[in-house]
Amino acid sequence: MTIHFGDSTSQTTAAAGALTKVFSTTLDDTSGQIDIETAAMFDGTYDNLLIQIPYCYNMSSDDIKIYMNIKLGGSYQESNNKFHWQQHSSTSNSVVVDRHDSTSIIKCAESLGNAANESWMMNLYFSNPNSSDWYTFFNWNLVGSKTDSAMIWANGAGVCTQADTQVQGIRFRTSSGDFGNIKIVGYGYNK
Repeated sequence: MTIHFGDSTSQTTAAAGALTKVFSTTLDDTSGQIDIETAAMFDGTYDNLLIQIPYCYNMSSDDIKIYMNIKLGGSYQESNNKFHWQQHSSTSNSVVVDRHDSTSIIKCAESLGNAANESWMMNLYFSNPNSSDWYTFFNWNLVGSKTDSAMIWANGAGVCTQADTQVQGIRFRTSSGDFGNIKIVGYGYNK
């Protein structure tokens, strides 16, 4: 499923420091992959981007991982993605960590549940997504329910080093099954 919201929607240019909603959509996803390629979001208007998932619930599989890829130079980067990620659980003092220096996908969280009342939310930030002078850096925070209804908090940071060009899209996907009911909102803001 590809989202192209905002392509024909009129919008005003954000004043410095002002957050502008560029698009908002609620989906009942059945594919397990969502591509966000909203032209108004990635046209160079904004110095910073925020992709917010206020909720996702009723996923079709249990114990899933959430992954993402960044679209640069016309394609989703399937190599040279570098990230560091950690996940905390309310039922343990231990921390799950993962990192890669060159990988095809970026892990955002793992062990998410799909039972009644289990859900998750996420914020993904990009600073200077329009630069062709340096790599694209980003970070995220995700809060959700594990397979045992425990609360998790996952956060991470990453960089795409394959191409030094502006961000053109974001791909979210699951390790199995689909996203179920999900809301996605895109914001832009200028320094």
